[in-house]
Amino acid sequence: MQAWTDPKKIKQWWGPNNVTIPECKIDLRLGGKFYVVMEAAKPWAIQRDKVADGGKITVVEPNPKLFYTAQAWTDGAKETTTIDQTTELTLEKEQG
Repeated sequence: MQAWTDPKKIKQWWGPNNVTIPECKIDLRLGGKFYVVMEAAKPWAIQRDKVADGGKITVVEPNPKLFYTAQAWTDGAKETTTIDQTTELTLEKEQG
């Protein structure tokens, strides 16, 4: 679960290849916010070098289960966001 809830760990795997995560904040509680910024080594096809993903935690269970809603936008273009999603994450132990 820490891979999804610890900002230091999220920075190690979030996003596609060749991006860094300069900002990551998570308030892991019902209604808490999360915010992740991806930065490309060179401008992406959208001609921006940063993409932000922000959302709200909607379910947290000790099973562990995590639900969140999210939007993603390019730097300077939040008003024209086209990515709007709801994610449900359920983790299970495998081989101990």
